[in-house]
Amino acid sequence: MKYLVFIALFLSACNSTIERYPEPQNLLSEEEMVEIMTDLMKTESYIQNRDLSVSKYYKTMIKSGQAIFKQHNISESQFEESLKYYGSRQQKMEHIYDEVLNNLNDELAKLPMETTVITNSDTD
Repeated sequence: MKYLVFIALFLSACNSTIERYPEPQNLLSEEEMVEIMTDLMKTESYIQNRDLSVSKYYKTMIKSGQAIFKQHNISESQFEESLKYYGSRQQKMEHIYDEVLNNLNDELAKLPMETTVITNSDTD
């Protein structure tokens, strides 16, 4: 129990020392961040599953990220500034990541599942 109290005090002390990034003029809403980050994570997952060299992976991710930003009518700097802002606010960022995870889980649940039937002849 003492350890839990210590950890709680430590985390609250750390949280109070996190520098709050000022709100940028072109701040994306939390909902926009969720949509964009969901798209970025799906894209990254797809690219990771391809057999690419490290340099080709990074180039592909950069181009894909730029395409996602264009699709959402935002600039890379607008996304980065918004990410810094939300990242300096732990609860808001946690909420955004929770929603991204919910979106990904919802989409995953809609995918058809492959089933493999193992018969006795398969094991012989």
